[in-house]
Amino acid sequence: MVELALKWMRANWVLAGWLVLGLGLSLGGAWWMWRDLNTTQVEIIEADDGLGTEIWVDVQGGVVKPGVYSLREGDRVKDALIAAGGLGGQADREAVAKYINLAERIKDGTKLYIPVLGESEQKNQEDGQVQGLSTGRVNINTATKSELDQLKGVGEARAETIIEGRPYQTVEEVKKVLPSNVYEQIKDVITVY
Repeated sequence: MVELALKWMRANWVLAGWLVLGLGLSLGGAWWMWRDLNTTQVEIIEADDGLGTEIWVDVQGGVVKPGVYSLREGDRVKDALIAAGGLGGQADREAVAKYINLAERIKDGTKLYIPVLGESEQKNQEDGQVQGLSTGRVNINTATKSELDQLKGVGEARAETIIEGRPYQTVEEVKKVLPSNVYEQIKDVITVY
């Protein structure tokens, strides 16, 4: 049988060469793939889902479900309102539209308070603002530059800075644009409603 194969190979030496070459390449490729299968390392790559880290936000006042909610870093005030079920029936929608920036990014630990109807009128009465009489509280969201300039330690330049930082949801937010000693001097005479 071997003699017959050798005789055929001598007669068809070109074809035999191609067969031997093909067989060699096939065996070499099979060995190469087997080697890769046995040496393959698995690398675990965490997928970036585009979401930031978890943050917690306290949403209170005129919302359907007040409470503390888990959001993602980079979420906005509107996302916190959605988590709390949206504005409730008693929410002061006019005050929300004037003073709350729904597009503002929320930070971890933020407290978001949505005013309810009648609250600003009640607060004004408690502050002595009955029948147009004022106790001197200045609304930092609506005051003019000259009204802010009258506050102790503010001045014209800081009044402009306060106006550029509007709207403020809480009095404490004005600390971001004022030195702490100035804030301490005016915190009892300013309001956001």
